Amino acid sequence: MGTTKSTLKAKRPKRVDRRKTTSTRITPELRAKIDAAAEQSERSLAQEVEFRLEQSFAVDEGFGGRQFSALFRLFGNAASLIEQRTEKSYFEDLGTCRAVQVAWKRLMGGFSPNLPAEEIAALDQATAVPVPKLPMAPAPPTPPGPPGLSLGTHQQYEQQFKQYEQQLKDYDAALDIYKKESAVYEKAGEALRRINEITQAQMALGIDVAGSLLPERPKKKA
Repeated sequence: MGTTKSTLKAKRPKRVDRRKTTSTRITPELRAKIDAAAEQSERSLAQEVEFRLEQSFAVDEGFGGRQFSALFRLFGNAASLIEQRTEKSYFEDLGTCRAVQVAWKRLMGGFSPNLPAEEIAALDQATAVPVPKLPMAPAPPTPPGPPGLSLGTHQQYEQQFKQYEQQLKDYDAALDIYKKESAVYEKAGEALRRINEITQAQMALGIDVAGSLLPERPKKKA
């Protein structure tokens, strides 16, 4: 059986190019920047554009996503503006460092989520509920002296004792109100304590993560 050129020639696998062609409009200024970058990196124009796009996604992923990337860029811009005004470095000047941290705190507050409805309700209830005031128990009247005193003294004591009995009834009623108000106040306090426990746990988580990322500072020699 004879051989043919087709059987002698090795079959080469076809190269699969997974790249997709796309086109876009850009400004002349941006085109000039890409041309310069491509020439410096010794890449083609298409390779440079692809590289730059991949890098933009990598940066976003490195900062925890697009939203965090935008927020951290905002932090960097704020720090840069403050350093321009103070003409000092954040890492070398304490005053510049403080100004930058204040700016960052304000920026973080502007992007913070709203308080949960449960926390708002607990805070409103806690501020609306007054501190219960324990009523004072009435003092009993002084009993009459030994026999031989005037009848008017005994009549006065009986009258005072009747007033005392009425005061006791009023005291019991006030005490019932105090117990009810105390129950409401205690319930509001429990909600605040629960929110405080959650907040403390969240703060502890942040402190723990920050501590795991920050390098240890060298201990000062005595």
